[in-house]
Amino acid sequence: MGYRKTAKKQYGLRIRRRGPTEVIVNILREAKGGANKSRIVFGTNTNFAMVQKYLPFLEEKGLVRSEGKIIETTEKGKKVLQNWQEIERTVYR
Repeated sequence: MGYRKTAKKQYGLRIRRRGPTEVIVNILREAKGGANKSRIVFGTNTNFAMVQKYLPFLEEKGLVRSEGKIIETTEKGKKVLQNWQEIERTVYR
């Protein structure tokens, strides 16, 4: 039996997968002050494959920029983060 099934059965835990929006917001938050891929992976609790999947999309949309090995959230990305935080405050509080 896999870990997810065992954890759910033995401990009553619910393993929840994050949706794309949550992953994107986490990457934008982590890269806000500039970060390398390793820091983003560690800080967002994802893996390199997932970060590699999202970074080109975020760059294409103008939400992050890469300067050498450093990835940084752009002003447009920071606005997206502010909007998302406002949504969270409105909905979840």
